[in-house]
Amino acid sequence: MESEEPKTDWFIFTATGIVIAVVTLLLLLAPQASQEAITRT
Repeated sequence: MESEEPKTDWFIFTATGIVIAVVTLLLLLAPQASQEAITRT
């Protein structure tokens, strides 16, 4: 049972990479705002 759907893997990989990049940028650009959000939660 081999799934021949590399597009799904690429989609997951790309989506994960984008999320990580966005979170990293937010932490780097707005450390105070993100710190407040983390503290509030």
